[in-house]
Amino acid sequence: MALPASGHWSASNFWERHVEAKKSGGVFYFWGHSCELGDNPELWAWLESILERISADPEAEWADVVDLLAAKAAQTEKAHSLTLQGAIK
Repeated sequence: MALPASGHWSASNFWERHVEAKKSGGVFYFWGHSCELGDNPELWAWLESILERISADPEAEWADVVDLLAAKAAQTEKAHSLTLQGAIK
């Protein structure tokens, strides 16, 4: 099962992608590696500002990747079940 990322934390269009995900009611899943930040305090400050801004949004909800995959699996199973029910009728 694939969970496509919305983007990398350093993407130039990070906030545009965030807004689009909110408009669609979908998941905004971003990624990155701490080794990319290294010892650069500016990059760490940027990442912290991202986390603070998203956390301050009352509509935002943090979730683990495992929970996102479980939710996606449940949606897929429900859609499959509805398709089978429609075929049986």
